[in-house]
Amino acid sequence: MISDEEFISILSDYNFWGKKSYTGISRKFYINKMLKILSGINIVTESGLRRSGKSFIFEECSHVPR
Repeated sequence: MISDEEFISILSDYNFWGKKSYTGISRKFYINKMLKILSGINIVTESGLRRSGKSFIFEECSHVPR
């Protein structure tokens, strides 16, 4: 039987909290456009087709230094 520390060590490789997530292809055009919009408005709604990368664009924007 493995110890708690060893078990946590094994599982920590699969835990995404505290790590930069993979956001796929960098979409600089959309990121720059989104950052311009976010600088002046409090609420932003992003719409589009299912599974087209909307959440990933927001995720990438959160990692860009302002």
